[in-house]
Order: sequence, then structure tokens, then C-alpha cells
Amino acid sequence: MRMGMWGRKHPPHKAVGFGLIIIGGIIMLLAMPLFVWVAVIGVLLAWVGHSLRGR
Repeated sequence: MRMGMWGRKHPPHKAVGFGLIIIGGIIMLLAMPLFVWVAVIGVLLAWVGHSLRGR
């Protein structure tokens, strides 16, 4: 019975899976239309303005 992963590398399919998840996320972000990006930026600006007002 072996404990741990002494001298063994992670299986290559695990790295490929993480790579595909990252690439899919980037494609999803780039596929969003411009009005979605404008709405996100507007919400972030409103949140920053609201948080700075309280100081």
C-alpha cells in the first residue's frame, strides 16, 4: 500500500482538462456582446463610487 505520490507525476489528462476549462472560459468571455461588457463596467463604476462615498 503506497501512501502519497512519491516520484509520480500528475496524469497528463488532468492538465489537459484544466487547459480546456481555461480556454473555454476565455472563449465565453470573448463571445459576450459589447452591451454586456458596458453593463459590467457600469456596475463596477457604480460600486466603486458608492464605496468611496461612505468614507
